[in-house]
Amino acid sequence: PATDGGDAAGDGLPWRASLWGTGYATVGRVGVAVGACRNAVAADPRSPGAWLNRGKGYVKRGALDDARTVTKVLRSLDADLADQLAASVEPPSP
Repeated sequence: PATDGGDAAGDGLPWRASLWGTGYATVGRVGVAVGACRNAVAADPRSPGAWLNRGKGYVKRGALDDARTVTKVLRSLDADLADQLAASVEPPSP
């Protein structure tokens, strides 16, 4: 796999790049994970899973403004997944 999160899967399939991103995040390579998910979104901008994984990567990185932006885009694709991501970005209301 590419170390910069480029075409991480090597085949251009967005779902596979998104899965690579998730794997990289799991082992602590968050920068590479975000890159892989960014590429997955570029390959298929209508993929809710790719957007969700990109947002999760931003949360792990501490880039909460970026995660909020992803949440807004994700809301137009899948409201339930957007709610799931929003819950990890925003603290619960009292």
